[in-house]
Amino acid sequence: MLAVRVKAKIVNEKAGRTVETTVLLNTGYEAPTPRILLPEKLAEKLGIALGSEEVEAKTSLGLGRLYAPKLKLLIEVEGRKAEAEVRISKAENEAVINDALIEALGLEIIKPKEGIYRFADEPPETKRKTVKPEYW
Repeated sequence: MLAVRVKAKIVNEKAGRTVETTVLLNTGYEAPTPRILLPEKLAEKLGIALGSEEVEAKTSLGLGRLYAPKLKLLIEVEGRKAEAEVRISKAENEAVINDALIEALGLEIIKPKEGIYRFADEPPETKRKTVKPEYW
């Protein structure tokens, strides 16, 4: 069993830092705006402090606490770009993008179990394969 992950460039323009890593596409991570959940170690590499604002979030493990540093990052996947609000987790070990960011980047999950996706502007027969996860 696989999940859908893509290579992404994550840019913190404020700190002048960029990291290329994989991101997990999670349609169950619902929010009204594009968001990216970063593991604490990845946030540090991007020059992002946890900040003092904590938010309660429903996670796959139940209710959890995340940090919301009031910062937007630029996310780029194969030339397609979108801005996303940041959330930071001390428990998560890979970057995760939410339903709204998946749509903003034009990503379409075709076969989640097989890890197959494409971009919305590609022909229907296009099938891209998930990449291996990068853990932080």
